[in-house]
Amino acid sequence: FLIAGNINSLGILVAILNILIFLVAFVFVCLVFPIAVSLYIRRLHDLGYPGWWTLLALVPGVNIAFGLYLLFAPGKAEPNAYGEAVKSHEVLSVLGLKSPRS
Repeated sequence: FLIAGNINSLGILVAILNILIFLVAFVFVCLVFPIAVSLYIRRLHDLGYPGWWTLLALVPGVNIAFGLYLLFAPGKAEPNAYGEAVKSHEVLSVLGLKSPRS
């Protein structure tokens, strides 16, 4: 049997849980979004394109093809306007355990 007092306390518990989930998700998005944008821009510079192309990731449908292109396109072997060519094919540099420029 449910008593009216239990329903109210259950509702408050659910509301607090929803607020906590929202706050955790908000913090996660605030931390992950700048990192993702930075990685997109670095990869575009590796390919010789300007960072503004990152905006393509916001277009539904195009973002999937764009992400796959960034994932599988080989980087330029010669230096470009954004710096020297990067040797990013090494496992340690891909994992971030070694600088790709060394």
